Amino acid sequence: FVRRGVVYNIDKTAETLNKVIEALEVKMDYQAIGRVYVGDGGYTLHSVRSVVSRTFEEETRISNEIVEDMMLENEAREYEGNERWDIQLQEYKIGNNFTNEPVGVNCTQIEGHYLNLLGRTSVMQKTAESLRNAQVEIADDYIAPLVAANVILTENERRQGCALVDFGADKTTISV
Repeated sequence: FVRRGVVYNIDKTAETLNKVIEALEVKMDYQAIGRVYVGDGGYTLHSVRSVVSRTFEEETRISNEIVEDMMLENEAREYEGNERWDIQLQEYKIGNNFTNEPVGVNCTQIEGHYLNLLGRTSVMQKTAESLRNAQVEIADDYIAPLVAANVILTENERRQGCALVDFGADKTTISV
């Protein structure tokens, strides 16, 4: 009823969640589990690169407002049938140089490079419905491959574009 990280049978998933929670509560001396954390992933997770640029008539100092406006433009982009789970800022391009901190730099053009992490809307809805049917409150949800990368890889390895391969029982996830 769950294959490759995707809920196929909502009722069976809810039933199994209740059994798992009951078993955990017994092991914890009947302390109630009120909320759960959800690790999103599955084979429907994919990324779409996006570039937002600004051109100025004269040399302009990049401000927080310009950077935030560029992020908002990226956030406004829609992807039919998909829900944006997260946005990863990759870098800014100013002239021929790349930087992660453009604020305070003078330029006539800036590009923001973003990675939009998307999942099918129907997948999110099925997961949420399973949890509602099990009467389980979601404390928060995370993108599982990002959490694994943040725990396992150093900042330097992530910056260099290291590939993390997570071999699972039903699926293998590769994050770069």
